[in-house]
Amino acid sequence: EIRVCKMVFYFIVGESYVDLFCFLLTAAPGPGEDSTLEEPVRRLAGGSAVNTATHLAQFEGDNKVVVQTVLNADDEYGKLLIGHAQRHGFELVNCMEGEPNGSTPHTCVVVSDGDRRFMTHRGCARTFTGKTLDADAMIRHDGPIHVNAAGLFCTPGFGDGSLLDLLIRVRRERQEHKTIVSLVTQYDVTQKWDGGLED
Repeated sequence: EIRVCKMVFYFIVGESYVDLFCFLLTAAPGPGEDSTLEEPVRRLAGGSAVNTATHLAQFEGDNKVVVQTVLNADDEYGKLLIGHAQRHGFELVNCMEGEPNGSTPHTCVVVSDGDRRFMTHRGCARTFTGKTLDADAMIRHDGPIHVNAAGLFCTPGFGDGSLLDLLIRVRRERQEHKTIVSLVTQYDVTQKWDGGLED
């Protein structure tokens, strides 16, 4: 049984991607080979931050869900994410500083023989760090909040200590209010599994 506290402000911080799903009818192709797709490639809003927000926004109660992420609001992928947030009733805050340098992050998801493989383009999220996030919005809220750091390893800039500094500051300055912090790691493409996780 899942229980969600009434009147909690959820701040989901981290990666938001558009997933391009490719469903193969046969095994994945080898070098120089071709495989048949079972259906057309589908573009869906994804990434830990957007997926978590989509589910939390469906719970009953007075909860509010805000995603702080980075995207290029002018490209097709950014527009898809913005439209998804509007349809599912959560706020999407673009923490991009200045002009976006690159496209909205997106991932090719190849589904074959019951397995999934991912190929990711980080795009404008390459410069996304904890310093980019709006800590003041979290601190100003005068009720309980839940901060979920989504996709730690999918946001390499979170491993420089800036996310840890932000979370420490938020908890220190909100001592009068309940502050819950949770973390989703996701996969580390460097396979070092560090990125400040122990800290």
